[in-house]
Amino acid sequence: MCNIDTIPKTYKRLREEGYKVSLCTLRGWVRNGTLPAAFCGEKRPRALINYENVMRILEEGTSHQ
Repeated sequence: MCNIDTIPKTYKRLREEGYKVSLCTLRGWVRNGTLPAAFCGEKRPRALINYENVMRILEEGTSHQ
């Protein structure tokens, strides 16, 4: 399975694997820099995120206080 995908597809994978993380949470992590993302597309850029980074956050938490 590919570990780099869009936020909605990563959200779907998380739900299928039993993790209850919302789309808003994933988008917020990207927005505030907690979750690194690469953006592709000109008119409507989409964030691409690495699933391993999401799992790291879920396991270790965030460093924001």
